[in-house]
Amino acid sequence: EHMTVLDEDGSIRPAKTDMLITNLFQMTAGLSYNYHSPKLIELCKQTNNMCSTREVVRAIAGEPLLFDPGARYKYSFAHDVLGALIEVLSGQLFEDYVKDHIFTPLGMDRSTFRLPESEYDTLTCQYRFDTEAGRAVEIARSNERVGMRFASGGGGCVSTVDDYVKFALAMCKGEQLLKRDTIKMMTVDRLTPQQKQFWPGKETSYGLGVRVPATGSWRTEFGWGGAAGAFIAMDPVHDLVIFYAQQLLSSPNQKLRGNLYPMLMEELGLHFGAEVAEAEDPGNIRVLKR
Repeated sequence: EHMTVLDEDGSIRPAKTDMLITNLFQMTAGLSYNYHSPKLIELCKQTNNMCSTREVVRAIAGEPLLFDPGARYKYSFAHDVLGALIEVLSGQLFEDYVKDHIFTPLGMDRSTFRLPESEYDTLTCQYRFDTEAGRAVEIARSNERVGMRFASGGGGCVSTVDDYVKFALAMCKGEQLLKRDTIKMMTVDRLTPQQKQFWPGKETSYGLGVRVPATGSWRTEFGWGGAAGAFIAMDPVHDLVIFYAQQLLSSPNQKLRGNLYPMLMEELGLHFGAEVAEAEDPGNIRVLKR
């Protein structure tokens, strides 16, 4: 309720604006993504790393914001805060709510926030690209996370390719999980010109929790990408889903993700409904024109 802001000079002051639920959806809340903040480290010690979702969010709230809510875009713990909000509104644990309202209705039987220890060896390996060696290096597996009872709304779900495609198809078609009007509301470019200065793209922007086409863009898909290279695109206009799975941090082919959508559109002979300019640095990818 009473957040503070850490200014560039190191001083801490009261936030000039209140944090809204909209800010959490739009990643404009002023939060960080610092898993090693003093409050989180202290909480994990106090609870022997058994802190719950709402306890983690209370610790996040104890840290100063990076900027006043609404001032800019920054990817952060915002969706983890929304997970705790769902607990407050529903009266259920976040992981139980997601299972009842998403996993079970869609038949996502291999998706969970609580992977049993006996199944840790079923997780795929993750790698980091070593630029000096010029190759991928396997990262040691670990079940450590912020609070063993913490269901992270921003990155705590364990799933499979097949299950995730079920989710993507449901979001693309609409009605099964959310009304089409709700999905349309989610996929509108929400960033102001000021906030967009901190968004790393020109043809895309951010809506309510997802990457969306920037206002005036030729794209018609929404989705997201992962730090290890995974990419999802859902295009309800062309009834098309693209899911690219990768487990490589610092990947040298990250630019490939941004080109997957136009590549496939061209391969399928699908065209956009408006004239578009050549994309900046398109490489070998020809941008479709009417």
